[in-house]
Amino acid sequence: FSNVGTGNHNVALVTYEPSGRAVIKRLNGQFIQTGRGLGLGDINYDNAYTGADSIGPNSIETFLYSRGQQFNAAADLNADGLIDNRDLLALPTRFASVGATASTIAQANSALTRRGNVNGDAITSTADIDFQRTKIGQTVGDLWLYDLDVDGSVTQLDFDLLITAFLLTRVGDANLDRTVSFADLIVVAQNYNQPVTGWAGGDFSGNGIVGFEDLVSLAQNYNFGIASLSTGELTAGDSTFAADWALAQSLVPEPTSLILLVAATAISRRRRE
Repeated sequence: FSNVGTGNHNVALVTYEPSGRAVIKRLNGQFIQTGRGLGLGDINYDNAYTGADSIGPNSIETFLYSRGQQFNAAADLNADGLIDNRDLLALPTRFASVGATASTIAQANSALTRRGNVNGDAITSTADIDFQRTKIGQTVGDLWLYDLDVDGSVTQLDFDLLITAFLLTRVGDANLDRTVSFADLIVVAQNYNQPVTGWAGGDFSGNGIVGFEDLVSLAQNYNFGIASLSTGELTAGDSTFAADWALAQSLVPEPTSLILLVAATAISRRRRE
């Protein structure tokens, strides 16, 4: 064969009998080493691991968004014969394992964020989080956008995966800057006990009001942030939660400050336990 790239190929074996009866057997994930491309992750076969393998023409996006109509052996990272979210999720780790540059890994993470645009408005934002929540429980229709774990249905696991794996953050990150910080705390404090629809307003639970449940979720993840976009690794800084409550009390009216103090005490006790 000519022009065959290195990667996990799908091989179809077809056998015929003189009677005309035929049997077809499909073998997925057959790794073939050729002189074209470096292997898994070198999706455009240019013998280099770069951001062009994640975003752009002939990148993993090309084959992912074809929804099964196109295939690329170097993009089938999990060797299951398909190009789907599972391959995209594995790409940053693959790049890290072969010593790719920080910018290359960052582009792979950017491709993840782009895939998080589940509402199809061409930009990934908190609107996608709110939209994904409305799709929980859906088992029919166009599941491709919302079934992020590719298991045939839309569940809470898909919602959690959107937050942690595709948006690279945690519950409590109201402004989606990949940190759970004082800026997010202020959003919750300003809207506390108010009917707010949407993640951006601090309604992380999706129950239509910013309340104690949302505050606890933020407190549990407080000071989490992205240490490096080159790895997507989440790290925790020193907890300044109690001190920040004191500052929040001076910025929001009563009785919110009192409730925040109760929340801080509850979280502190839980952490000690």
